[in-house]
Amino acid sequence: MYCVIVGEIVNSRLFSPHTREQVIHTAKNVFNRLNTDYSDTLVINFAMVRGDTFEGVLLAPCHAPHIVLDLIKAFYNVEKTLISISVAIGQLSINGSGRNDTDGPAFHQAMDGLTKLRVRKGRHWLQVAFDCGQTAQPLFDSQFSLLSALTEGWTDKQREIAWAMDAHEGRQKTVTEQLAISPSVVSKQLKAASYHIYRQAWDNLEQYLILLEEEALTDKPAKKLSFAPFFAAALRRIALGQNELNNNNDTLMLLQKSLELAKKELGEDNHLLAQIYTNIADIYCSIKRNQEAEAAIQESLRLQRALPRARLQYVETILIKARICREKGTLKEAQEFFDEAITIAEDTLETGHPFFGRAKNDLAILLLYLGEHNKALQYFEESLTVIKDKAKKDPINYGITVKNIAVCHYKAKNYKDALPYAQEALEVLEKNLPADHESISTTRKLLSFLRIHMTSLPTHGK
Repeated sequence: MYCVIVGEIVNSRLFSPHTREQVIHTAKNVFNRLNTDYSDTLVINFAMVRGDTFEGVLLAPCHAPHIVLDLIKAFYNVEKTLISISVAIGQLSINGSGRNDTDGPAFHQAMDGLTKLRVRKGRHWLQVAFDCGQTAQPLFDSQFSLLSALTEGWTDKQREIAWAMDAHEGRQKTVTEQLAISPSVVSKQLKAASYHIYRQAWDNLEQYLILLEEEALTDKPAKKLSFAPFFAAALRRIALGQNELNNNNDTLMLLQKSLELAKKELGEDNHLLAQIYTNIADIYCSIKRNQEAEAAIQESLRLQRALPRARLQYVETILIKARICREKGTLKEAQEFFDEAITIAEDTLETGHPFFGRAKNDLAILLLYLGEHNKALQYFEESLTVIKDKAKKDPINYGITVKNIAVCHYKAKNYKDALPYAQEALEVLEKNLPADHESISTTRKLLSFLRIHMTSLPTHGK
């Protein structure tokens, strides 16, 4: 269930020095972004490897369709540079933490796909080979043949509008505003391009790969289980907020199973186990099992000892370490870890990365414990600015952050300011959590207290 993605820049020998410089700069930027966004699931980071060839290896194949499109668009936006991409899902042997320590059938399948694409010498921007390693392979081949036939007739304007729709999650109004095109023109172009069929094809591909991962979790006697699908399934539940919905039990069981299998598959000292330990520690911390959380986070830090600190994985680990210290009541130590995580992140990640939303929210909670209400409120507001953009995808996190701002105002006796935040938080949480969830009950209590305080405030007549 490993997913190997290899690619090649087409006809790069014909580039002018200026174009080559632009393409290499774009490659570095898009690889850095992918390596950050998918750090949880990457076995090998995306990078140029031989000449104009690049590669990356994932634990979760369901991310491959989005990554493939992301790469195609990034390169094509530089003077219509074409790339060929080959994806293969299959087995690998991992013997260390280096790029050259990983090999196996999935790599060979991916390189075979790339060779076939070279022979075709296509001039269309969609040049993809996808080996799913299943009996459904003919359907995959047909899917990409049909996608190529559909998009080959697109005009530049249709492609621009279609890709803008992808970037803005299908929000047509946003696309019309961004491109300064009338809504009727956008609608006509999308219809002419059969955009919704194109989008559905990519979405269905992603859904099939998710089902493929879920099917791999079944314990069949004849099948040797790998840790990869269990870890990928756990990450998917965390990303969707399903660990909140199921009181973390299902997600924790998947993580524990992936850890058990990873130790057998990779050995107990492989760096890939660090991310599993980090996620286990996070869940233990959230359910107040601090001793187990501490043990898990120490194992994660041990496995990362030889790796550089300027990485998202490390700052995520330090953030959870800070959270554990906060829950244990060692607040000074917690403050030091929060400061370390945010300082490294500011030097490593782009402004607006989701990490800052989580980190500043957690630091604000610590400041709230310390009674520093105004400073806490500042961090909560900064956190909300980052989280707000992802509110549609992660409404639970958004609702809890809004609730925290209401609590902060309440503690500072700013009851009038707290009330609208508490009302919004309750509305969001009631839509996305079970009725008996603790976050809903505590928000209701907060709202009740605020209303009592508001009615007791003196009124001023003329």
